[in-house]
Amino acid sequence: MEKNNRILFINPIKIRPVVGPIAIDYLGYVLKQNGYIIDFIDNSFSIDIKKSLKDYLNQYKPLAIGITVRNTDDCYFQSQKSFIDDIKEIIEFIKSIISIPVILGGVGFSLLPEMIMNYCEVDFGVQGGGEEALLLFLKALQSDQNYSKIPNLIYRKNGDLIHNPNKFVDLNSLGSPVRNVINNLNYFNEGGQGNIETKRGCDRKCIYCADPISKGKIIRLKEPKLVINEFRTLIEQGVNCFHLCDSEFNNNSQHAKKVCSAIIQEGLNKKMTWYAYCIPKPFTDEMGRIMKEAGCVGIDFGVDSGNNTILKNLKRDFKVKDIIKTAEICKSLNITFMYDLLLGGPGETNNTIKNTIHLMKKIQPNRVGLSIGVRIYPGTELSRIVKEEGSFEKNPNLFGFKDKNPNFLKPIFYLSAELKGKKCFSYISKLVGKDPMFFFADPEEQDQNYNYNENLILVNAIQNGYRGAYWDILRQLANKKG
Repeated sequence: MEKNNRILFINPIKIRPVVGPIAIDYLGYVLKQNGYIIDFIDNSFSIDIKKSLKDYLNQYKPLAIGITVRNTDDCYFQSQKSFIDDIKEIIEFIKSIISIPVILGGVGFSLLPEMIMNYCEVDFGVQGGGEEALLLFLKALQSDQNYSKIPNLIYRKNGDLIHNPNKFVDLNSLGSPVRNVINNLNYFNEGGQGNIETKRGCDRKCIYCADPISKGKIIRLKEPKLVINEFRTLIEQGVNCFHLCDSEFNNNSQHAKKVCSAIIQEGLNKKMTWYAYCIPKPFTDEMGRIMKEAGCVGIDFGVDSGNNTILKNLKRDFKVKDIIKTAEICKSLNITFMYDLLLGGPGETNNTIKNTIHLMKKIQPNRVGLSIGVRIYPGTELSRIVKEEGSFEKNPNLFGFKDKNPNFLKPIFYLSAELKGKKCFSYISKLVGKDPMFFFADPEEQDQNYNYNENLILVNAIQNGYRGAYWDILRQLANKKG
């Protein structure tokens, strides 16, 4: 009897502008090399996801269905939109049609794997890198169904969840994926940017950040030649503007320089542009110069605050002087750059916010993004802090889904009680004024929407030919309007 080698991947979250699910390309590449047939349904492009699934499952019975949970919510204080119920509804619909294994994975899933599996009533999940785990899981389905030695796999046995030991995937052993499982050109035309990673993991100690939990605290580097091959295959598909998926591109500055040098040596800097996230320290003139020569046209620095006390509270390993230095370097090299602020964390006061806004006005980056409230994720130091503070319901620093949500499955935000709750929006609005440098999502100003999800301003701009990081597209639109 011929083995069933057909796998269905689903991206369940409807986000606009669309974001190419890079994980599906990476996972699908490994599976296709091993003889599996990959099908893919993306809710971002589906008018009716249930109809798409019903039509597909009436035609095919795949060996398994993999669902990527890239985000559990939009991480946005003003909307506090959770995606978990939508994902659960899709899973329940699948179960009403067919009885086959459903396996969850993705960055968002890896933050709360057991909670999501229990909430969605799923028997299988992969925490962390899935290239090896998913392949071994499918082979186990086709043979002895022994899951005990599959790294990163979580599975249900006798009603309990068994969590196998985690293992990092050797990125260099995977080769250069040809990136043809998803239609990257379609995502580029509808989403405005391609995506690629040059490494995985983050070793920083920020008290709120989910990346070290979902991607690992050890940084694993891709060989520059593999990164170049991946760039080249996407350029050949028609994608010529990218956003790097690295947590911080210059976190391991030597690797960043090697990637840039390889881009320049291969002449790809003449064929593409790209954007990156960076940390303020270390960021040198040399780094800025080689990034620009390699085709980088925009840098997003996650600086969080312009106050040294708050930076220390958040366990950021740089100071205000380092932020100022990045502005000096980028301006001297004529590199477009922005700062992302994360306001409202432990110790935040009206005065520390005032310090931060005044610093931004003084050093004048191209743009400043203001996010109010800090999303709390399990496993972070911030989650430990708030649990030690006692009852969620009585904690004046917490907002969001505080009732019957002890594991932060649905969004809970930290907003320092010193800011008097949502009154801080009017205070910040007065500080910012009408300065177009700031992306500030004042609830009263809908045209200032800084939420990238369901942002019709961005959707329309991309349809009209704009390409690049979303903050830079918004900047260009504001400059044109002004």
